[in-house]
Amino acid sequence: DARFKQVVLTWWILVLVVTAATTALYFAYRRASNTVAEAGRWLRWLAIGALANGVNWGLAAAVFFRAHTHEEQVFLSLLLVGITAGGIPAFAACWPIFAIYAASIVVPFTYVLTTFGNRLFTEIAILLPLFYAASVAVAYRLDHVFVSGFRLRKAYGKLTADHTELNRHHAELNRGLEEQYAELVQAQREIADSGRKL
Repeated sequence: DARFKQVVLTWWILVLVVTAATTALYFAYRRASNTVAEAGRWLRWLAIGALANGVNWGLAAAVFFRAHTHEEQVFLSLLLVGITAGGIPAFAACWPIFAIYAASIVVPFTYVLTTFGNRLFTEIAILLPLFYAASVAVAYRLDHVFVSGFRLRKAYGKLTADHTELNRHHAELNRGLEEQYAELVQAQREIADSGRKL
């Protein structure tokens, strides 16, 4: 009917607006000169973008789920679970952002499934919080892996710089020793030459 088409059109407009806004945010971040010093501000903007994206999909769950046949509802369920899981690699570098993103999808979807009145969907609704917790745990672990990797990279860089400095110092010492050795050889020749003259 016309009302449902209007809802779908409105949802697609929201998808396009959120996509355009997050794309603009990405390009603004890439053009920014001092991203490290302003990391907190960029993370807040990323969290707002993730929340908007998640709310958009949560809205899809709330609005479109009741309007479809059972087969389409199962497809929508799989799609929303996939969209939620797809956020792990996108937001795992900062697990709280993933938690916000996933919650904004899972909470309305769980509500819709719980109140739908179908036993299968009620059972799925019971599993969704477990799926959410497992997904957040994976994102949390990946966040720690990323942090450890960055720390190791920084430590390796420092170690490489220290090693380069040590190599430079050793090269200087070796040059000094070579010069002293050359002086000793020269002195030995002079002594040998003076011994022959006597």
